[in-house]
Amino acid sequence: MRARLLRAIACAAVVLLLGCQEEKPAPVQPQAPPKKTAPLRHPGCESLEGEARALCLAKRCFDKGARAYATSLDAAGGQRYAAGKWLSQTLEGGSFKVTLPIRNAFDRPHDANWEISEGAVLKMRALDADAATISSAHNACR
Repeated sequence: MRARLLRAIACAAVVLLLGCQEEKPAPVQPQAPPKKTAPLRHPGCESLEGEARALCLAKRCFDKGARAYATSLDAAGGQRYAAGKWLSQTLEGGSFKVTLPIRNAFDRPHDANWEISEGAVLKMRALDADAATISSAHNACR
């Protein structure tokens, strides 16, 4: 406010010499509402519901990467690891726990577990270090 008053005084003093004019603030443009983004599509899983859908989503996002992760465990530990068959179970509150067993010949587990819940937003939370590694390095749904 004070700066505007000083500018007006200065402009009035030199208006004859320099042709100074009062700056008017730019008109405020109304902002368009944010664009709604289409929900993330998961081909093959859209028609499924419940536990079957959670299992489908986990497979779609993590199966290829989990198998690559099992191969990387081979190189790191010198023992052959293999990804098994996907398993799922219903948890309280409408979410699901999805597990991919990753084992070696000695049955040492590197099982990857996720909690999957779907409401307004799909949430896939890694429950252990193996699932976190697969989610961050091998996620096909990003």
